Amino acid sequence: MIKFKTVTILMVLSAAILLLGCNKKQPEVTTNENIETTKLSEILTKTDNFADKIVTVNGNFFASCSDSCCDNEFILKDGINQIKVFKSKELELPKMKPSQPIRISGILKATAENPVIMASSVEIIK
Repeated sequence: MIKFKTVTILMVLSAAILLLGCNKKQPEVTTNENIETTKLSEILTKTDNFADKIVTVNGNFFASCSDSCCDNEFILKDGINQIKVFKSKELELPKMKPSQPIRISGILKATAENPVIMASSVEIIK
C-alpha cells in the first residue's frame, strides 16, 4: 500500500513538472514610445554613417523562409525598403506574425552585398 502511494505521488509530481516545463512563456514585450528610431531608408542610403553602430528601427516582420533552419533570421520591411536581420544567440524572439509591426535594435553590419542588422532586441509594437 505504501509503495502504491509513493509511486502514485511520484507519477503525479513527474506529470506536473513535465506540464509546467512545456508551458514556456514567450518573452515579455514592452513598447516604449519614447525610443528614438532611425528610418530604414536613411540607414540604407547612408550605410557608412551607421556601420558598426547600434541602430533602432521600426518596420514589419517577415520570415526569411518557411523552413525552420531560418529561425535565426528574418526580414524587416518599411515600405519599399527592407533589410535582413540576424538575431543574437541570447535573444529570444517574441511570437510574431507576418507583417507584425516591430522595433529592433542591433548593430548594423555593412557587407559586400547588402547591410544586415545583428539584432540584440525585438519589440512588438501595439
